[in-house]
Amino acid sequence: SPTGGSAGDEPAEPQPGAVITMDAITVNLADGHYLKMRLALQATKDADSDLNGAKALDLAIAKYTDMPIGELSSAAGRAKAKAELLEQIKKAYDGQVMDIYFTEFVMQ
Repeated sequence: SPTGGSAGDEPAEPQPGAVITMDAITVNLADGHYLKMRLALQATKDADSDLNGAKALDLAIAKYTDMPIGELSSAAGRAKAKAELLEQIKKAYDGQVMDIYFTEFVMQ
């Protein structure tokens, strides 16, 4: 049934809770370019109320630092990097974060 199944079915999709917005950060890309981004975390309904973005920012900095600008200049390249970052963030937050949003993403 659409509202939930019997044991053995896939676990229920997490329900969205608060969105945690963060300050913009600037990271150095390869070859003297840089990226300014602002990240927001979509927490699950059951996430800790004191969830903060420090781990997510640390992962984002590690992910994007020294990346070639060419990898991020196409929509497909940005989507791939974002999907990889999301997987790292989901693990780091034990599934309490279900999605990420870039509210700013400027390369120069």
